[in-house]
Amino acid sequence: KEKDADAYAGMPAVSDSILSSIFQFSSLYSKVIDEYKAEMYMKGRLKVHKSNRLIRYIPSMFRLEKGVNEYMIESVSEMHYTAPDIYNRKVKAVSTTFPRLKGQLTDLTDFLNMNMYSSSMMSDKLLSPLDKESSRYYNYLLDSIIGPSDNLVYKIQIVPKYKGTQLVNGYILVSDQIWSIREIYMEGQFDMIQFKLRRVMGEVGEEEFLPVHFDLNLTFKFMGNHLEMNNCGQMKYTHVSLYNGGNRRKSQKKHFHDLTEFYTLSFDSTQVVTDNEKFTPLRPYPLLADEDSLYRNFKLRQDTLLLNKQQEPDFKTKSSVFWGQVGDMLIGSYNVNLAGMGSVKCSPLINPVMLSYSHSRGVSYKQRFKYNKLFNDGRLLKITPQIGFNFTRKELYV
Repeated sequence: KEKDADAYAGMPAVSDSILSSIFQFSSLYSKVIDEYKAEMYMKGRLKVHKSNRLIRYIPSMFRLEKGVNEYMIESVSEMHYTAPDIYNRKVKAVSTTFPRLKGQLTDLTDFLNMNMYSSSMMSDKLLSPLDKESSRYYNYLLDSIIGPSDNLVYKIQIVPKYKGTQLVNGYILVSDQIWSIREIYMEGQFDMIQFKLRRVMGEVGEEEFLPVHFDLNLTFKFMGNHLEMNNCGQMKYTHVSLYNGGNRRKSQKKHFHDLTEFYTLSFDSTQVVTDNEKFTPLRPYPLLADEDSLYRNFKLRQDTLLLNKQQEPDFKTKSSVFWGQVGDMLIGSYNVNLAGMGSVKCSPLINPVMLSYSHSRGVSYKQRFKYNKLFNDGRLLKITPQIGFNFTRKELYV
């Protein structure tokens, strides 16, 4: 938990020599991994503290059941990373108590695919405390020194000098001599989400610069809605390749702020394991008693729903199906495939998150589109336009 200012009063500042070593080695370690393959297990538990009807119109939101305030979701995925910034994730199995798999509290991509040694994080929206240039915005305090004399580990508290959404608060555990991060904890805000992220790095060797375990707490508050999700997970690496100094594709980060352009998520519903009993042997550790009860209660609700549905006549018509599709388009992202010309991904037509207000400009609303065209020779064209309208000034902008 975030500490009060008084809690740091007795801590000395970290010496310049230690900070200089951390910044120097962080720049080196940010490029040390060339490629890896891993199996990733994730478990998330959502608690609905408060909700109203507006929650239905927030895109990428889990579909909630009336009267149900707690949910579970687990997944097993194959991860493939290629330096410097290409991620591919293939979902192999999912087990959940949500009535629909579509939608999520927030996209965990930026939290999971974060290079802790990078100069910026979360699609360049957060300033890394491990970067020398960004260090001027932080105070570094020595909390404690642990371990034997030949293997010292420094616990360093990171405190922002100013209040701002680009800065984080937390601590790092860093090894003496080699200056690698053993554990990092951060609290901050990212796209209307309050997050608390703890990452534990691997043991000495190829996994030393990669996370093996993470804990992630997300809190979402928006217009009377309050949701909290606790996630945990672990990475089991099957292949790690270190950078040998050869040629490497140039990073696109400085050209594209939206790193999801380099993140591919594949989900084949016909092959993914979705049965809870078949998912059981895939778990690295068993469920807690209260987690298991969430699954049992969900199955009971599904059986009751199925029984009631069988007893009711089916009045569904083509008209109701059509309007159901229109409703999905209004509150969910959708794709338009243009034969021979590529595809366009459109953001939801009704999206409260895209509504903004400022004292000088008034009320604005925007839409985001993503156009993709894959050519026969392997080249890929991507265009991401945004269209908005300012209601106060009555201006259309792109």
